[in-house]
Amino acid sequence: IGIFVDLNVYNDYEKFFVSLLVSEFSKRGHEISLYVPENMECGFSGAKNTVHLVGKSESSNQAGGLKKIISYVKFGFSRQGWFSQLFLATEKDALDAVIFPFADYRCLRAVQKNNLRDSSVPILFFCSQPGCWFCN
Repeated sequence: IGIFVDLNVYNDYEKFFVSLLVSEFSKRGHEISLYVPENMECGFSGAKNTVHLVGKSESSNQAGGLKKIISYVKFGFSRQGWFSQLFLATEKDALDAVIFPFADYRCLRAVQKNNLRDSSVPILFFCSQPGCWFCN
């Protein structure tokens, strides 16, 4: 099982949720592979390996104005690249499923525009925004 983790906003509950997913799937005999952007470090016990995807995850929290817009555009291109690499991983690594633990409407929209939507394995989304209009 592949879990895509882009912990751009790395909160305690996100770390706890990913570690819970990893531990529960590992207990049931699944091999877990974490797929993370190249500049992210995340290690969870029980994960078989960590695959670094090409493309950096950049935070736009400190940016303002035009820099923030440019940062969002760069992030969108990086996200498309990560999803294309995940699509290739579903074939190469023989994944049973791909899990997005913190999907938001931007993530769902990006998958709709990417070849990952045509993957032969199930793609599971856990929405990170309660009451999201896109998911309801």
